[in-house]
Amino acid sequence: MVTAMQFRSMRTSTHRGVLSSANSAQPTDAVVSAPTPASGDSNVDGDAAPADDLRVDATEPIATEPAVIEPVVIELVDNSRPLVSGGQTLDPIRRLPTSVWHPAIAGTHPLVVFAHGYQVGPLTYARFCAALAASGYVVAAPSFPLADESRGNGLDREDIDNEAGDINFVIAQLRASDPTISNDPVAVIGHSDGATAALIIAERPGSLNPAVGAVIAIAPDALTNDLGTNPPPVLIIHGTEDPVASFADGQGDFERFAGSRFLLALDGADHLAPIVGDTPWTPVLDRAVELFLAQFIQHRSPSDDAGLTVALDELDLSYALHAG
Repeated sequence: MVTAMQFRSMRTSTHRGVLSSANSAQPTDAVVSAPTPASGDSNVDGDAAPADDLRVDATEPIATEPAVIEPVVIELVDNSRPLVSGGQTLDPIRRLPTSVWHPAIAGTHPLVVFAHGYQVGPLTYARFCAALAASGYVVAAPSFPLADESRGNGLDREDIDNEAGDINFVIAQLRASDPTISNDPVAVIGHSDGATAALIIAERPGSLNPAVGAVIAIAPDALTNDLGTNPPPVLIIHGTEDPVASFADGQGDFERFAGSRFLLALDGADHLAPIVGDTPWTPVLDRAVELFLAQFIQHRSPSDDAGLTVALDELDLSYALHAG
C-alpha cells in the first residue's frame, strides 16, 4: 500500500561509511575456540504480533521473546584464500572475526548470516542483529577485512565478490561447529555493499549455496552480470530517498532477477538510518524481515507468495511488489 509521507528520516552522509565500529579482533583459528564477549547492546524491548497474523501493525518490531544472549566474537580463518587488495597480497589467509548472537531459549535455531556495509562493521548493526536473534535465530555477522575500517587493512570495494565467499565460509564453519544451529535453511541478510554480497550468493551460479533458503538485500547496488535462473527467494528493501545506493538500483535488481522475489519500498527513507534505528521506518523494516523469514526459513504463515505480498503491502510508510 502506498501511503503519503508523514515523516522524514535522519540524514546520513553520502559516502558509504558513516558510523564507526568497535569489533576489531585478533583472529587465531578457523574453529570456534574460547569465544569472547562482543561489545554493544544485546537486548531489545517490545512485543510482536503472532507470526500467522496477516494484518500487520507496522509499529511492532521483530518479536523479542525469547531474549538474546550477550554476543560473542568467534575467530574464523579461511586458510584457502589470501587477502589481496590492489594486486598486493596483504595476508596469505582471510581472517573473519564473527560476532554471534544466540537466543536465550534452549534448543536449536535457524542460522542467519548478516553482511555489513562499507567502512563500518558488524556492531554498527547491533540493534538489528540482537532483535533478530531475540526472535529465534542464531545471527552471525562476520567482519570483512577490506570493508570494516577498524580492521586496519584499508578499504577496497573490489573485494565484494570475496565477501560472498566469506559468507559461504562462515555458513560452513558454524553449521559444523555450533550445536545450537538447526538443520533449517540458512538466511543471508546484508546491507549496502553487504546486500550486494548477499545478492551474489542468490543470483550468481558460481556462488550459490544450496544451504541458503532465503536472501534479504537492504539498500543494494545494481547486480547485472552472470545472473542465474534458479535463485532462492529474495526480498529487496530499499528507501526511495536513498542518497548512497539509488532506489533505482534496487528496483532494477527486482526487475532483472529470476525466481520468486519481493521489493519493499520504504517511502521517503534514506540509506543507513532505517536499519540502525530509531526511525519511523525501522519497525517496518524489522517486521518485513520477520515475515519473510517466517515463510521461507521457518515455514510458518503466510504460507504462500500471495499471502506474504499482502502482509508486506499492509505495512505502513511503504509499498510492496512481487514477481516470479
